[in-house]
Amino acid sequence: MILKEIKQIKDLSEQDIIFSRIGNLSKLGTRINEKIIKILSKGNTPYIPVLKKEEDESYEDLIKKINEEILNDDLNYLREKLIDNLKDVYKPFKEDDPIFITKGKKPLMKINTLMETEPNQIYWKEILEGSFKILPRHKITSLQKILLEIYHYFDVKKLRTKENLKDKKTLKKLYLYSARRDYEFFKGKVKTEGDSILLHSVDTTIYFLITIANLNKIRSLKNAPRSTIKFFLDKTEYNEFTEFFYAEDMILQAALGSLLHSIGLMHITILENMGNKISLKDKNFKEHHKLKIEHLEKNINIAKNLFRIREDISAITKMIINGQKDYLDATGHPQLKINKFIHELVRIFCIVDTYDELVNPIIIKESANPLETVKFLIENSGKYYWSRKEPKEQTKNKKFDIKMLENFLTILAPFDYGQIVDVNKKNNNENLFQAAVLEYKMSIAPNLSIINKKNQTYKIEEIIMDLENKEILIKDANGNYKKNPLNNVDDFVIKNSIPELNKNEIQLIPFSYEKKINPTIFSKK
Repeated sequence: MILKEIKQIKDLSEQDIIFSRIGNLSKLGTRINEKIIKILSKGNTPYIPVLKKEEDESYEDLIKKINEEILNDDLNYLREKLIDNLKDVYKPFKEDDPIFITKGKKPLMKINTLMETEPNQIYWKEILEGSFKILPRHKITSLQKILLEIYHYFDVKKLRTKENLKDKKTLKKLYLYSARRDYEFFKGKVKTEGDSILLHSVDTTIYFLITIANLNKIRSLKNAPRSTIKFFLDKTEYNEFTEFFYAEDMILQAALGSLLHSIGLMHITILENMGNKISLKDKNFKEHHKLKIEHLEKNINIAKNLFRIREDISAITKMIINGQKDYLDATGHPQLKINKFIHELVRIFCIVDTYDELVNPIIIKESANPLETVKFLIENSGKYYWSRKEPKEQTKNKKFDIKMLENFLTILAPFDYGQIVDVNKKNNNENLFQAAVLEYKMSIAPNLSIINKKNQTYKIEEIIMDLENKEILIKDANGNYKKNPLNNVDDFVIKNSIPELNKNEIQLIPFSYEKKINPTIFSKK
């Protein structure tokens, strides 16, 4: 097992070895240098994982282990393939760019026209011109081919059960991390390219795909009816709450929406301001970041306008993109003018989108502890209500759908395998010991191997904490484990060795669409 630890950029040294690709700067196994530290700092990267090298282990042996792990990681290969393919789409743009100008025609659009709720139809031709330059038809085809490969990677795996956790063909809980860098501008021009928005979109989409794959496995066992290719169902025996087994075509269209949902953030007006992060620890952040929040609201309008009249982009893809705006608000009430059903694909997307932004943020300043984020999501989840005849039913809704959240948590690994974490006392934050994440069973709590306790070091798997079964396993001289009860599990807090937001500090950025008519919308964009 390769051990890794999370470090803030300011704590990095030239002795550290990277365990994450950082754009074109480095690959896994690269030693940290001043150039890398400088670019990460300028890019507002909050933290990165670095390798934990054993004292008696050579650098060459460590690199060999990394290369073996990479060669056997098919998902990482597909993820990198998707990132490379999407780079041409996630490029900075503005209304006065040549991509929006029709050949031989005088440009009509003004700066920030794309941010309007419904731009005048006289601009539609220019918007369509730019839309096809940003996302050509052939690019949609190539992206969906990769999305299908990723979905198949998850789809061929077995459903996780208590009985098959050791089976390598079982769907493994997924941990995703990417070292995200903001764009750097000088006098309105790009000085240093970034990738934070691109990587957020990719990771959110992969979480989305594994969640749908898991949901399909569950519904297959229940002989759920298959969704039709036609989006709007007209069969009277089905209704909005029918639990479908989703067809691949529908999944790919929804995944494309997830992949494109942040494209509006690439508008230069917004992108230039991305480096000024919103601090959730600032009690007055709504007032201090008023202009920034207004810009972020417009991200959804931009994405919606770019693809509004594209006939080659499906209603499902547009539904996911627009679903950022149509979801529940920060008070738990729908902001919709009409009683509108929120499809469960949108409800899943909003959960994974929010989770990824909180633990590996591109908009907020502080990252949140993964387990604290899960607690926040659970506390703000409940049954999803909706009725054609009773619009007031929607007022019972919380921010997230608990059934869709439970499905996501089934496949989520909050910490990476081999990641070193601190285990502290809940009441006073006193550090009890350091441990490495070994594996996950059914819950989100990992099995931990204690590696350091009060300056006493232990080998991997010498002492194992099984948090799910509340047991501690101690290896004897013969290699056998003795089990003992672990009675104080609820008194433990698992943390990274960096400052993190706890559950009570997490807030969702409130937007103000149609504020006079509707309550404030919930969204993190």
